[in-house]
Amino acid sequence: MKCNVFVKLLICTAAILSFAGCGGGDDPAPAPTAAVVTLSTTGTLATGSLIGGVDVTVTLPPGVSVKSQLSTNGKFVTDAGVVTKTGVAVNAQFLVANHIPGTGGSPDKVSIQVAAGDGFATGDIIVLNCVLNGSVPLPTDFILIPNTGATGVVDAASGADLAGITIKYSAVIQ
Repeated sequence: MKCNVFVKLLICTAAILSFAGCGGGDDPAPAPTAAVVTLSTTGTLATGSLIGGVDVTVTLPPGVSVKSQLSTNGKFVTDAGVVTKTGVAVNAQFLVANHIPGTGGSPDKVSIQVAAGDGFATGDIIVLNCVLNGSVPLPTDFILIPNTGATGVVDAASGADLAGITIKYSAVIQ
C-alpha cells in the first residue's frame, strides 16, 4: 500500500514539475522607453559648396521629452549625450542644444545648432536621444522647423541659405 501511494505521489510530482517551465509565450514585450532621432541633410551641393551649419528646432510628440538642466542664462541645456554630432558633422566645432519645455499643453521642443568652419557634406549630422514618458509616438510624429532661412541650412563660405538642401529625420522607438 505504501509503495502504491509513493508511486502515485511520484507521478503527480513529475506531472506538476513538467508544467513548471511552461510560460505559454504570452509575456508582453517591455514597453518602449526611448526614441532615437537622427537628423540628416539631403540634396545636391553645388560643386565646391559645403554646409557651414544647420539651425533647426525639433518639436517632440506628446509624452516625449529630453533630459536637461537649467543653465545660468535661464535656458534648459540638454544633458551630455542627449544631442550628439554624427556622420558628416562629427568633427563640427560648434554644437548647441536647448530644451524648450512645453507649457499649457504645448509640446516640448529641442533647438539645435551645429556649425563647422570648414564645412561638411550632406548626410547624417545629429543624433537626438529622447525619453518616453508613458506615451509611445509613431516615428513620423516628430516635426522639424528650420530656424534660419527657408531650409535651416547655410553655406560654409557665404553663410547664405542653401537652396535645395533640406533637413530630414528618421526616428526609432525602442
